[in-house]
Amino acid sequence: MSFKNRLFALSKTILVVYILILASMYFLQEKLLFHPQKTPLDHKYEFLNKFEEKYLTAADLKIHSLYFSVKNPKGLLLYFHGNGCELRQCGFIADELATRTKYDVWIFDYPGYGKSEGSIFSEEQLHKIAKAVYEETKFLPVAKNLILFGRSLGSGIATRLASQSSIQALVLETPYFSIKDLALSKYPFVPPFLLKYNFRSDLFISDVKVPVLIFHGDKDTLIPIEQSQRLSKLISNLKFVEISGGTHDDLSSFPEYWSELDNFLRAL
Repeated sequence: MSFKNRLFALSKTILVVYILILASMYFLQEKLLFHPQKTPLDHKYEFLNKFEEKYLTAADLKIHSLYFSVKNPKGLLLYFHGNGCELRQCGFIADELATRTKYDVWIFDYPGYGKSEGSIFSEEQLHKIAKAVYEETKFLPVAKNLILFGRSLGSGIATRLASQSSIQALVLETPYFSIKDLALSKYPFVPPFLLKYNFRSDLFISDVKVPVLIFHGDKDTLIPIEQSQRLSKLISNLKFVEISGGTHDDLSSFPEYWSELDNFLRAL
């Protein structure tokens, strides 16, 4: 075989491998982005604060949630968790938030997570569910002081909802500029049109008219702090808190996390 033919054969093999990689990434996006864990329907939760298990129907699915209530609540935090936990883990985060902030906290599981039905198949599905939960808050007296709180994956869901809703404030923990931007920075060989999940926080945050608080650790390797820094430059009504030494999953272990959150809530 001539050198020209060998080169052609090699190029053809590389192209086939490249196409197979792209096809795999396209069809496996849900597995790459979401990491659901199921919870037995008879599982009994145990937390410090009083709580109630709630189910609501959204996007034709039965969605499971936990509602934490405190005495004389200052308002309601609607919490959107990350991609790697369900309410057996994230419930403790909501419980601590309720204890420290004296706000009621409502947190729900995405499809396929915990006790929620179904599976995630599109970004719009998640936004539709978030909107449905928000609509349910309107029947709660505490929702007159409603704050959206989005962490990691949930930051993009909370940001879009905040841009379209009547709320008091928005809190984002370890957010991204957009999932599209983050994905392309990690996988620059992937054509943008193959991305099914974009979560364009950068497009929606400019429509958020209420105060915004962002937390990010400077040692975060999953979502680099530069993502938050770029996002924070898009609006003026925003406070950016950099946690020195903080990683992706430990910001609540730093005293300044709670002091800054407390100061932000007091100023509302």
